[in-house]
Amino acid sequence: MFWQLMVEGMSSYGDGYEIVLSQNPSTASIISAQSHKLAELTHMFTRMYEYEKWRHVHEHSRAKWHMGSIRGLD
Repeated sequence: MFWQLMVEGMSSYGDGYEIVLSQNPSTASIISAQSHKLAELTHMFTRMYEYEKWRHVHEHSRAKWHMGSIRGLD
């Protein structure tokens, strides 16, 4: 875990837990890879959520239509 993400020239603000990406390319690579994975997960869960909303609305409207046809309202 790190507390501060800094750029070159900000070392006076550091407390020992800062990361300067240009000085730590392997750390920058790990952070980038993890950020991409989190973005993919966010996208996947958003699509799942949207699908579930669509499915709920679709099932509700289908049931409503079915009840109307049973009552002879179609």
